[in-house]
Amino acid sequence: MIIDALVLAAGKGSRMQSETPKTLVQLLNKPMILHIIDAALKSRMINHAYVVLGYKREMVEAVINHKATCLVQTEQRGTADAVLKAEGAMKSDDVIILLGDMPLITTAIIDHVIEVHRNQKHTLTVLSVDQEDPDGYGRVIRDASNHVVKIVEDRDCTPQQKRITEVNTGVFVVKRDALFEATKQVKPSKKNGEYSITDIVEILGKTSKVGVVRSSDADALSGVNTVSQLLAAELRLKERIVEEHIKNGVNIAPNHVSIGADVFIERGATLLANTRLGGNTSIGKNVVVGPDASVEQSTLHSHVRVIRSVIRHTVLGEHTSVGPFSYVHDHTTIGPYNKIGNFVEMRSTSTGAKVRIGNHVRLLDSTIGSHTSIEEGTLVISDTKTLTHTVIGNHVKIGAHCVIKAGVHIGDGVYVEDGSRIDMDIPSPNGNGTS
Repeated sequence: MIIDALVLAAGKGSRMQSETPKTLVQLLNKPMILHIIDAALKSRMINHAYVVLGYKREMVEAVINHKATCLVQTEQRGTADAVLKAEGAMKSDDVIILLGDMPLITTAIIDHVIEVHRNQKHTLTVLSVDQEDPDGYGRVIRDASNHVVKIVEDRDCTPQQKRITEVNTGVFVVKRDALFEATKQVKPSKKNGEYSITDIVEILGKTSKVGVVRSSDADALSGVNTVSQLLAAELRLKERIVEEHIKNGVNIAPNHVSIGADVFIERGATLLANTRLGGNTSIGKNVVVGPDASVEQSTLHSHVRVIRSVIRHTVLGEHTSVGPFSYVHDHTTIGPYNKIGNFVEMRSTSTGAKVRIGNHVRLLDSTIGSHTSIEEGTLVISDTKTLTHTVIGNHVKIGAHCVIKAGVHIGDGVYVEDGSRIDMDIPSPNGNGTS
């Protein structure tokens, strides 16, 4: 059976005290909405994701890009009205409804509630959780036989119902046809005129099989509506990510290590104190990063060592070392068995195998061949007007404190004396040109 995810993300989120849509607020440098969509799409059971947008929808749609199909709720008239915007688009057998302000929900929770829904052959399955402080949450109301009969919003609860700690998470799995049929029967609230999707629990409960999955993970199923809740969620997410990597065999120092949600780390890697990994970064086996290092949107192959350096949008080949105090960035590709020294900057540069870069070297927009060494204090100047590219061949030795003009080609096997200024091409003494 096919199941699609429907994420409700049309609201403004005024309690965030920001003009930015709540779903675009960053959690570990990643918008909340992407945490939710990614958790859904990692499920082996979900075919496609749809997102209902409203407030500043163009901004949100640009971030979502092609990860999900975006639908529009022009006027915010409640969650049931938002669900109806998906009727024409969704063709799946079942639908899982998710909220756009629940960034800590996990794929495991999503899979579990779908499995129960299918195995028990429910028409509707409600995901509930026990909250120590249920204030603000809709309460799950059960009958004498312990069957769920309805959800009552906090503002509508009687004093007795307010004591109930089992609350609605806003996550439902429901048969598609039953969902839209029941949603059309929802009446507007007398208090605010909105149409609430929680009313389908009572509507479907009269004619169909409605079940509940009661989770114990209140953190994962808590909404993020305020700045203080956002800070708490980020701390919990950091802890959860670190715990998961430790469980998978990564060695992580206990001091100030931060790992983004989309970082992949192989078993046997080591992260030392004050290390930060972010973006779609991949860390290979036996890599050591830190202390005091930052790696963003980069790939570090096996046995790489990064010490007190910043790596951005870069690939580091196996057995390469960088730092300390170096900056490698802007689509740089470093070959295997390289040694990049102290206080080095490399931008938009590629190197072959077994290249040695000395201390205080600056390489911009360059290609360096294999088995080449560049001694300390040497600069390859970038020409921002012509964007010319510098090429240094294989088995080249560049001495210390040299200055190389942008666009120069230095052939294979060339030796450049210390303190030289190179502003024209140097052919290979062997006539082999440059690599």
